[in-house]
Amino acid sequence: MPWTTSGTISVTNNSTTVNGSGTTWASAGLARAGDVMLIGGALFEVASVQSNTQLTLASNYLGANASGLSYALIHTGLLPAELAVQISDLQSKYLTTIAQLYEWETSANPTVDLTNPATNVTTAVTALQAFLTSLSAYATKTGAETLTSKTLISPTINGGTISNATLLSVNNGAAGVAGTFAGGDTPMVIYSGTGIAYISTEADVLNAIGIYAGGNGMRGIIGGNERWFAGNAVFRGGADNFQTLGDALHRWSVVYAGTGTINTSDGTQKHVRSELAEPELLAWGRVRWLVFQFLDAIERKGVDARLHAGTIAQEVQAAFAAEGLDAARYGLWCQDEIFEDVEEIVGTETVDEPVMETVDVPDERIEIRSGVPTLVRGTKPVTRQATQVRAVVDEAGDAVMVDRTGADGMPVVEPLMVDVPITTPVVRDKTERRQVSRGMRLGLRYDQCLVFEAAYLRSRLAAAEARITALEQGA
Repeated sequence: MPWTTSGTISVTNNSTTVNGSGTTWASAGLARAGDVMLIGGALFEVASVQSNTQLTLASNYLGANASGLSYALIHTGLLPAELAVQISDLQSKYLTTIAQLYEWETSANPTVDLTNPATNVTTAVTALQAFLTSLSAYATKTGAETLTSKTLISPTINGGTISNATLLSVNNGAAGVAGTFAGGDTPMVIYSGTGIAYISTEADVLNAIGIYAGGNGMRGIIGGNERWFAGNAVFRGGADNFQTLGDALHRWSVVYAGTGTINTSDGTQKHVRSELAEPELLAWGRVRWLVFQFLDAIERKGVDARLHAGTIAQEVQAAFAAEGLDAARYGLWCQDEIFEDVEEIVGTETVDEPVMETVDVPDERIEIRSGVPTLVRGTKPVTRQATQVRAVVDEAGDAVMVDRTGADGMPVVEPLMVDVPITTPVVRDKTERRQVSRGMRLGLRYDQCLVFEAAYLRSRLAAAEARITALEQGA
């Protein structure tokens, strides 16, 4: 630091006392033991400082008595007392904060005090362990109720039991989906139609979609109704003879099974009309049995696509019509309307999209050059969202100021600045998904087709046997 020369001094021959005039050696910390004082071309070590206007040399001044004499204090590198006190105070503040941070990390108490070293403001904050415990238990009431645009947890069905100490759960015996399931069933995962996790549709779980676990298996819930059940050695639908496996637009490719399907054929559950009538047999006699290839298989595999045997639903329909019958009246002939999801432009919307920029960033890599691993420093381009530095303001719109240490080592107060991502408004099409009919897809139940085939062949055999018998009797 610069030499101190302010004021003048008075000295006495063969004395160690130096008196100052207009000097501030003590209060400003401008002189301390170990410094060197230059008096009249001679150097003297400072032994001690008594006040702003008096200090003691380590050896006697040897020279003529003098007053109003100029001098120079050469500092040996030690900090001035005032600055040393400031640094010591700052160090004490930060040591206090560090100790508080350690307590925040390890304390089992719900809150700990944390002091801002810049403002000396002490605030009670949630301890780390308590915060992690609340996260693992999903136990924040305010957060649970505002995580999504919908009510994440309905206080109605929870009976007001949500609190900072309660797990995020449906805590109500009546929440077992319309009271259908046993009280031991527990909701595991529940989603809204848009995929947002929640445990209530506004006021109850009756319209929820989810998976429930009970003592004997798992149940899938849609619209508050059971749609499937998986238990020991069984996977079934949620209702008897009500649901389909797949649909006209979402067919299973192959079904692997150890045995054939079992179709209900209990006479107590049927109204029998009669045996197949003559028009029905004649209609089936018009049906051809064909060998064919599926068109989608030809697209995938070419002309080597496998050959299949069967008949054509359109030909069955035409054969029945030729005998005055409506094929749609019979369960062997099926038709299903096929719908396709399409996106339709319904307007425009303005959205903020990020502004991207490409910048060069430092890059280090190791290359083997002539057998020697060599560190190569350079740059590489990186594309990222552009940012701009903005001042932080409080809720009142005033700039947030922070204490910092300037380049000269002195404290300064300046605005708090942060990088803010840059976006630009973009107008784009707004679309909605809707279903459009792709027409009808025809199908056949081959088990019933084979029943018609067997009945037709039986009638032909009976007719042939009758004719043979008649011929034999006529002979």
